[in-house]
Amino acid sequence: FPSLVSLQVLIYRRLFKLLFKVVLVGKDVVPKKQLIVGLEVANYARSTISTGIQRIISGFHDDVSTFWEARGISLLPLVCQKPSDYDFRHLLKSSKLGQPFLSKTLCEPGECDAILLLDIDNGIDFLRLRRLADSGIPVVALIHDVLPLLYPNWFIEGGRRAFQLFLQQTLFAASQLITTTEKVRRDILNL
Repeated sequence: FPSLVSLQVLIYRRLFKLLFKVVLVGKDVVPKKQLIVGLEVANYARSTISTGIQRIISGFHDDVSTFWEARGISLLPLVCQKPSDYDFRHLLKSSKLGQPFLSKTLCEPGECDAILLLDIDNGIDFLRLRRLADSGIPVVALIHDVLPLLYPNWFIEGGRRAFQLFLQQTLFAASQLITTTEKVRRDILNL
């Protein structure tokens, strides 16, 4: 029986197969150049602790980068945040999670063939992402769950409102939404 991270990586490999189809929608052939998929990584810089999701995503970055490089997709770290005092480049270099993935050169959002949001926060520049999506760059967001909306008493005060804002902004910015399970998809549709 594989570990949780291995199971999650298998799920993410399937997610990337779907992402690959999204990027190529309307294109007759696989492009000759390497596809660049930017993965938003600012949470590595913002996090003072690592939650289960950050550890899973860190494992994903390490394992799946090599897997997809061989298939013509280059995964690169991306920071698409609202202006702030954070020095993301410095903080990302010192992050314990996400290495060696974070040692790759950060890509700019406009350089990407697609943008994947796996672990995001309200610091993201959702308006910029919406503009990129409107220009034809697929912005794909993964929603792990909507538990703060379903069970607000399980979370700190204000958690429901913060998550609601996050979800609204994600729905606004993303051109494609992917959920981890059919249950999460139904939960979102029933909100």
